[in-house]
Amino acid sequence: MTILDRVIKYSIYLLTFLTPLFFLPFSFEAFEFNKQYLLFFLVSLAFFAWLAKMALVDKELRFKRTPLDFFVLGFLAVGILSAVFSVDQTSSLYGFYGRFSNGLIGLLSLGALYFLGFKNASLVEFSGGCDKLSGHFRSFSQVGLFT
Repeated sequence: MTILDRVIKYSIYLLTFLTPLFFLPFSFEAFEFNKQYLLFFLVSLAFFAWLAKMALVDKELRFKRTPLDFFVLGFLAVGILSAVFSVDQTSSLYGFYGRFSNGLIGLLSLGALYFLGFKNASLVEFSGGCDKLSGHFRSFSQVGLFT
């Protein structure tokens, strides 16, 4: 496993486990902006590591295609066209104040996360820890109920 594989793998792991816990000390918006910032940073890091892995290690840019790819790419294309021809391009690009997830940057981050997840599914190991993980979530939810 190369260093680029580890960057991809741990970026996806960090994104999964840090999203509910991540807060920025300098942000006035407590919930959504912080998560969007984390999503954009970690997905960008993993996406560029994936492209570098294909270009430098594999020496070819090959994408595994699934039937869902065309629909996701079509949706992203409609989002890009909508942002380009919008009346308020700033709000279309970043989202409007209070709802930062409705912007093009958030949409492209989620699209890149889709391709990262499907194309690098062999790097992320899901077996073995599901019982332990569900036990942790169950105990966390019980603590949350009684506090």
